[in-house]
Amino acid sequence: MKLKDVINTEKLFAAINECVDDVDLVGPGVNIHLKSPIAQMVCASILGNNNISDELYILTKNINDYTKIYISIYGGE
Repeated sequence: MKLKDVINTEKLFAAINECVDDVDLVGPGVNIHLKSPIAQMVCASILGNNNISDELYILTKNINDYTKIYISIYGGE
């Protein structure tokens, strides 16, 4: 899922922490495993840089994890 305009990183990271499988942030020069609190701090810093956030993706292999993350970013059910 492509990341764009993430407003609430706390909701995003709470959803990621509930995920069953691995969740990774990937993009140009970025490949971070997001289940670690330190990695989440780095991710929050990266997301604050609007120049790169259009090129970032979250990858997960589990459709339920994907849905949790999608809802945390974009709302809806």
